[in-house]
Amino acid sequence: MKIAYFDCFSGVSGDMILGAMVDAGLELPRLKMRLNQLPLKGFELKTHSSQRGPFIGTKVDIHVQPQKQKSYEIRELENVIRHSRLDDSTKKTVEAVLERWIKAEIKAHGTAKGLRFQANQAIDLLIDIVGCVLGLSLMGIDEVMASPLNLGSGLVDVHGQKVPVPAPTTAELVRGFTVYAGGPPQELTTPTGAAIITTLVTTSGSFPEMRLQKVGYGAGSREFPNWPNMLRMLVGEGRPVTQEDRMTLLETAIDDLNPQVYEHLMERLFAAGALDVYLTSITMKKGRPGILLSALAEPHQAQALMEIVFEETTTLGIRQTEVQRRKLPRASQEVETRFGRVRVKAVTRSGGLQKRLPEYEDCKRIAQETGLPLRQIMDELEQAFKPPARTPRQNPTGGPS
Repeated sequence: MKIAYFDCFSGVSGDMILGAMVDAGLELPRLKMRLNQLPLKGFELKTHSSQRGPFIGTKVDIHVQPQKQKSYEIRELENVIRHSRLDDSTKKTVEAVLERWIKAEIKAHGTAKGLRFQANQAIDLLIDIVGCVLGLSLMGIDEVMASPLNLGSGLVDVHGQKVPVPAPTTAELVRGFTVYAGGPPQELTTPTGAAIITTLVTTSGSFPEMRLQKVGYGAGSREFPNWPNMLRMLVGEGRPVTQEDRMTLLETAIDDLNPQVYEHLMERLFAAGALDVYLTSITMKKGRPGILLSALAEPHQAQALMEIVFEETTTLGIRQTEVQRRKLPRASQEVETRFGRVRVKAVTRSGGLQKRLPEYEDCKRIAQETGLPLRQIMDELEQAFKPPARTPRQNPTGGPS
């Protein structure tokens, strides 16, 4: 699995993302060719090496020729995407970025009608968004992750008025993400950068475990004294999230068994080592209603399970199939809680993040012992098992990032 991790110690903008991708190996000619699928004319991408503090990276500039149309509302930009020759997957992702921005604007200001861009700005914006989506695809990125976002501080112009950073729309865009303020008194995370990152990122947090392959730096437009205005992109191969094993699936169709038997049958199968047992309503020959009994187990337990099925049901035959299973790594733990010791299933998810889930049987036992609602106990334990909030780490300038 190929991971792209954006280290946003100096915020993020659309051109910084593009610059970081080019610096990390994105082939600019291929990107330009794909951008020609947009129904836009009179734009050109140029890159040059740029230094910000101790870092040397790539600055991407979008040069747009004067346009006949004076301005675009953000909803009109969606129409441009729909009428493009971009593939459906890219269209869907770009539209998701724009829609997220629109919803944030409505939440912040009550309407998105004021979100109007001059023609040159609109083309620049679309190239930023579409270029970032296409770039990740061309680089073969499977998952996008990011550090907490540095929003900056100070004042920014919004609809002709000065407001504190983050601007209302940006604040809505980053809702749910870990953010902080650091560095120069400037807006470091732009609405475009926020819309792109918060739409594409699947996980926000600390640097994931990966075999690092490439590092790229995207330069921001502004230069600050004693502050490297750069976005760092790290690309690498993550550990396979899932594990693979071989299982045996046993199935049989039954139409003449007392339904009361199934509860007892399932209990016996689970006790004998079945990993999963389930019943599916089916229609059999001559329109007879029936039940498809399915049991999943490790191959060495298949024979014992088949004997139980023959003993407890009326079936005359069982289908046995070898299947391949992929599963998330998990481990059993015991955790001390206010209810006593509780068994926990620790599941490792993408990026090495771990989620801990209380075992249902323990939650059920606690509910019976305390008289509390089962849902309340499960919610309380799941909340207690969440990992602690991440503390800011140090960026290259010595401040938090």
